[in-house]
Amino acid sequence: MKKLLSILALALFFSGYAYAEKILLKCEFIDGKIHRYKDNKFYRSEKIPDIKKYEIILNPALKKIISAPSYSSIGLEMEQWQDDYILWMVDTNIVGAFDGLYTYSLDRVTGVLTEDRKSFIRVIKDGHYQKDSKGEWIRDTQYHITATYQCEKKDRLF
Repeated sequence: MKKLLSILALALFFSGYAYAEKILLKCEFIDGKIHRYKDNKFYRSEKIPDIKKYEIILNPALKKIISAPSYSSIGLEMEQWQDDYILWMVDTNIVGAFDGLYTYSLDRVTGVLTEDRKSFIRVIKDGHYQKDSKGEWIRDTQYHITATYQCEKKDRLF
């Protein structure tokens, strides 16, 4: 009976980490640029208008991202938790001519979120998408977006 009670007590003690408080971050746009390409060559750069706001939900006890920009299990290449930053990368190699590579880094000290988004179009020759010698798609860059956001921890109202 003592063993059963001690196992139950330990299980209850450690199970609290799974239900730890989730952190809600609200991220406001600071600055950003879009770099446009034509025939895989850079031709102009523009300032991004202040229109985006992001919400990120984290569970630091489990080192898990619950919700974040471009974050989903489909195309997730990497999720990395360090003492001073959280990094995630999504590669959207979907069926069709367009691909995207989205990389986000959240500084856990300053709260600055950096966004790096690249859009590609696959090269078509003789009606087929082309691959290189490694089996990777041959792609031309369409645009490259770099942006920064300031994130703050917010409490839920209810």
